[in-house]
Amino acid sequence: MVVTGVPLKQKGITTMNDTITTGANVISFARRNTPLRVCIVDNKAHIRAFLAEIFEGLGFAPYGCTGAELDVILTDLAPDLVLLGSLSGRDELKGRLLRLSAMSYGGKVMLFGGRGSLDLIESQELGEAAGLRMLPFLGTPFRDSELAANLSSFRAVTGPQRVAVDPQEALHQGWLELRYQPKIDIKSYSVFGAEAFLFVKHPTQGISLADLSPYADGGKPMQALMQFTVKRAQEDWSILTAGRHDSLLSFNVPLPALEDRNFVDWLSRQLERPARSGAIAVAVSGAEADGNLGRLARVSQTLDGCGIGTLIDCAGDEFVGLMDRPDGVFAELKADPSLANGCADDEAKRAACQRLVRAARARGARAAAEGIRTRADFRMLSELGFDLIQGLLFAPPMEARKFKRLLTTHGRATA
Repeated sequence: MVVTGVPLKQKGITTMNDTITTGANVISFARRNTPLRVCIVDNKAHIRAFLAEIFEGLGFAPYGCTGAELDVILTDLAPDLVLLGSLSGRDELKGRLLRLSAMSYGGKVMLFGGRGSLDLIESQELGEAAGLRMLPFLGTPFRDSELAANLSSFRAVTGPQRVAVDPQEALHQGWLELRYQPKIDIKSYSVFGAEAFLFVKHPTQGISLADLSPYADGGKPMQALMQFTVKRAQEDWSILTAGRHDSLLSFNVPLPALEDRNFVDWLSRQLERPARSGAIAVAVSGAEADGNLGRLARVSQTLDGCGIGTLIDCAGDEFVGLMDRPDGVFAELKADPSLANGCADDEAKRAACQRLVRAARARGARAAAEGIRTRADFRMLSELGFDLIQGLLFAPPMEARKFKRLLTTHGRATA
């Protein structure tokens, strides 16, 4: 579906079956799943803002309020999840839980606060006794993996869904933004570079990954999206890398667009490397390139002649088996999450990952893996010889300012 229109209500939000007309634009919520709504209840604005960013990155539509505002939010928003902080103390927290019960709130409830807090433990027991659908409480400080585990019985934490976007409208409305997921050098345990993701931040449907496939032919809509992506990436990357020329930023481009020589010529002009910045490369989906290795090899050679690196993103075992061709110039092969996740406990996945490492080495390319969530998989991938890792074990895609803070506050990655 292509997002069009600016559906807004003065109060509350629409339900999945609502249809809103704004001028000539109509959007039907029944034609796609709206993101799950989470209401973050805490009396401190900075805590609400911090948690809203985290839940937005996980594909939720976050809303925040104080404890006193909870009744209004429940009526107007009907959230799927209520996240309750410690508020002003045990009495207020328990009062809010009893109020949720009295209002017959049918969504999930999660408490968060200091680890080992007796107030939280007692409040958790009170919520369960009151018949609320309580998730395990979240002790602070917490890791992304702990939050994902808490939410696992509620919904799989897969991140934002993909949505096709009208480039002209999205650019005009200012809905587009880039977010960066760090790539971790598995040997030095430091940030090597990042993958840039194009997001659509819609006013009512939350944040979603932009789906580029409707414009894969490289025409004007793709050029508009790529122009935004390249310009923003160059601006951000020259600042984020702070003069490090060994860092690499990649972003995805559909294969058919890269077969359009006019588009490639245009892209190579856009990717002229600014002073003081690291390199920028394009990534092609392994699933898209599977069965089209000849086309991909020709594209990689063309891009290499223009000074643009080519990465293979989400390469499956079937794709790796085709890598015995002598042509093609690739800077990185990245294992599909279905191969990398669970490789510590799955011999077949380990063997597939090992084949990918060998294929990368044979071509002088880096071996990378994405979607990593557990320390066990991280250790196994290190033993198998991978060069780069990315995934929720380290960090989700984040705004440029957060990525900069990551680089300036952490000399090494933490898992």
